[in-house]
Amino acid sequence: MREIDKVSVDRAILHMVSPDGSGLEMSDRDIPLDRALNFSDFLARHVLNGLHDSQTRTARFTPPGNGIGKLCEDLVLSHADLVATSKRIAKALQDAIGADKRVTPGALVVALCASQATPFLALMKLDPGDVFTPAWYEDKGGRYLAPRRRKNALPTVHQRLQKCAFVNPAAPPTDRERLLVLDRQVHGMPATFFLEGFLQAEPEYGPARQTVDFHAAVWRARSKIEAELSPRRLIKLDAAIDGVFAHESVDIGEWVKRLPSMERAAIEAEIGRKQLDREIVFDQQVLENKYSKVRYECDNGVIVQADKFAFETTVQRHPLSDVEGGPRLRIVIETRQWTKREG
Repeated sequence: MREIDKVSVDRAILHMVSPDGSGLEMSDRDIPLDRALNFSDFLARHVLNGLHDSQTRTARFTPPGNGIGKLCEDLVLSHADLVATSKRIAKALQDAIGADKRVTPGALVVALCASQATPFLALMKLDPGDVFTPAWYEDKGGRYLAPRRRKNALPTVHQRLQKCAFVNPAAPPTDRERLLVLDRQVHGMPATFFLEGFLQAEPEYGPARQTVDFHAAVWRARSKIEAELSPRRLIKLDAAIDGVFAHESVDIGEWVKRLPSMERAAIEAEIGRKQLDREIVFDQQVLENKYSKVRYECDNGVIVQADKFAFETTVQRHPLSDVEGGPRLRIVIETRQWTKREG
């Protein structure tokens, strides 16, 4: 679902949830989208923004087939009553929020969506805020234009959502994107009410699995295009790959934007095939245990293998372009020791 670029919102209903005394306020019918001043386009834009957000992650309901997951499945596949079922979903969110004053009051959107004839459900918490609009005033000095404050305005499509989920129950069980969740956390105030308390879900894969899959996707992409790259571009790609694993995490979208077009397309294709999250926190133990060494195969069966740090400080690679037989690399090993081993 992450890759879709067009979505329609066919039906939608809003309910208000709040940790304060007002509690839960529910609608008695869905929004008449045909009379709602392009509100369906507004919701569709928020859906796309949520799907494309780098912090949106794959997740799974625990256990599957119960709770919120079952209600979502009933809405999409069994065409359950939107008003009655969405009220049950809103009640579950209100119960998960409880009296937690850290949670901002907001409107829960339950929207039946579709993309290329594939139906899915969007659950989005829209947190209202204050906005300023231009208004005309007049006093003794004359007429003037100044801002007027309006309270409880819904977030614009240029503001990032904090909490939303996208459910595609028609997808096969092997599809990692049956459930996508954006659960943005406030720094220093982690909250589990949305993913765990409300959705009764958990991340599909932890950092260890994500690290392994990202590493495999990147190097599979490299192997597919290495024959088409010049030695100079291959060295730069290797440096970019080594550089990304030197950090604690990666925003994949931001990282690939800095790569040339061929390298970017190859890596994005492999990442899409594995349905990886767009932001990954690396498991440092996995990197240390599995990927602390590098190994390169050269012409005539020559193999260069070393600890990654030792390789970077000992081996130099120089691209040669104006040589007979086409571009190649000159490998320089600077060492005090050159000991022959038996075998």
